[in-house]
Amino acid sequence: MQLSGCWKVLKQEIQTGSFYWRMFGVVIGSIGFLRIKAWWFFTTLGSYWLFLAETMGIGPVGIVM
Repeated sequence: MQLSGCWKVLKQEIQTGSFYWRMFGVVIGSIGFLRIKAWWFFTTLGSYWLFLAETMGIGPVGIVM
């Protein structure tokens, strides 16, 4: 195998891996958003529950990436 073939395989692996990590972040973020929304029904988070839920939903995507 030549060196140019190795770079091609490495590039494909990085692209595929980043896609799956991004999807993992979206799943974890969705779970965080739904947890905050569920807490809103049972506790008094007030009018800030949506800001907190957005933070918990978007944060894991950035952390995982």
